Amino acid sequence: MIKGCYLLAITALILTGDIKMKEIIGKVVFVELFGEGYYSGSCCSQSGFFTKEFFEENEDLIRGYTPYFHYLDGKHSEVDGDVKINMCETVEDLISAFKTYTEMDDDYMIWESMLDGVSDVQEQNEFSNSITSKIKTNTVVTITYDGQEI
Repeated sequence: MIKGCYLLAITALILTGDIKMKEIIGKVVFVELFGEGYYSGSCCSQSGFFTKEFFEENEDLIRGYTPYFHYLDGKHSEVDGDVKINMCETVEDLISAFKTYTEMDDDYMIWESMLDGVSDVQEQNEFSNSITSKIKTNTVVTITYDGQEI
């Protein structure tokens, strides 16, 4: 790092359409399945939003699930992952969930593996898509050198 040079990145979250943050705070739960390679440090995650009611009905199943990620440490490797849960009780929690979601790969593990056999999974998938289709993030980067913005 150059002495006196600072990088400031601010991510702004924009919700479009008919969703209002205050209407979903405390009513949704964000679940992320996360894996990191033991040797490579490569990461993979999948996530989705659930209604709080659905999450509470299936909480034991969700918390007890162990995701497995393949190929993070090379061909034929398998990494045990973690289940991370964000109850989205505050604006900050919701913004954190949205920022995390926009960086995801794929979500088959949540809808087809973790919740296999749960009857209303398709409805929850559509619910998650209705929220995430309205998310847009913007990142603004400001660089200062010797107290001057450049």
